[in-house]
Amino acid sequence: MEAYRLPQGGRFDQLAYLAENDAYQRVRFQPSDRYWRSQWTEGLLFLALSGALSAATLLLLKRRDA
Repeated sequence: MEAYRLPQGGRFDQLAYLAENDAYQRVRFQPSDRYWRSQWTEGLLFLALSGALSAATLLLLKRRDA
């Protein structure tokens, strides 16, 4: 892969470089009416994960020899 060279005194055009190398950014937006549902879903998933990891930690500590 060859490095992108600038002409003497020229400016680096990032968008042109990306277009020449077939690199594009894809952006997807969610409607605003889904915001709170997403927040609650994410919060509940993290709460369940933290509860499961805490329970696993307590079980492992209970089995451990003192």
